[in-house]
Amino acid sequence: MADGGSEKVPAKRVDLRLVPAVVTAWGAALVGSFNAAAWSWATAGILSIVGALFMLKGRRRQSAGVRARTVPATLALACFMGASVAVHCAAVAAHREGRPLVQAVADNDGVVIQILITGSPTAIPVPGHSGGNRWTVSAAVQEVTSRGRVIRGTADVLVVGSETWKDVQPGQLVRTTGILKEVRDGQTQAALLSASSAPVLIRTQFDLRQSAGHLKAAFGSAAKWLPPDAAGLLPGMVTGDTSALPESLETDMKATGMTQHKYRLFVSFA
Repeated sequence: MADGGSEKVPAKRVDLRLVPAVVTAWGAALVGSFNAAAWSWATAGILSIVGALFMLKGRRRQSAGVRARTVPATLALACFMGASVAVHCAAVAAHREGRPLVQAVADNDGVVIQILITGSPTAIPVPGHSGGNRWTVSAAVQEVTSRGRVIRGTADVLVVGSETWKDVQPGQLVRTTGILKEVRDGQTQAALLSASSAPVLIRTQFDLRQSAGHLKAAFGSAAKWLPPDAAGLLPGMVTGDTSALPESLETDMKATGMTQHKYRLFVSFA
């Protein structure tokens, strides 16, 4: 039986209005990830101007129908989103470039540096190294002396040092020596400080993050009455402090590769 009286359902259109915004935003992020801050600032400026032109074009087409106004508006939104991403990339790049440290990093020479500790130390095991862990901690540069020049400014650095750095706390202003190096892609710090000496405390100022450090230390002390394996595992599970984890147990856990292994050990000792 013929169905001549039935109406055809119009096919649904694929909404692609977000595609230009996504492409523009990812393009701006790509430019900002591999170039200096100046490139991102230029990209943001160009996209803002182009977006404004599209907006003006859309306003002139108010009487030409909805579709005629939608296209310029969509492209204007894409440009403004791309400009926003470019501004963010420019700010991050400028922060990473850390203008006060550029020359010191390029010299690749020893420096005397004053830094304000802004994070908590973290142990990083060194494969094949029997001299204990290396420690990393985030800090803010206050003053750098390099080749007789005194450089003052603010820039974030990541400190990598020996066991002598494991007890530093947020809010401490310390002096040390070392070599400033470039950071890896993806790191937000301006430089990496390979510390060659222990930190020398200059003064301490209040920092709310000190409370977290004290709590972590107190929890580790409270767990010392447990057997060695449990005393190392419990602080690691609760506060993330793995400094008391026995090396033999850590090796066994890495060898087995079973993340639940620590929980079974903890239950057996509890």
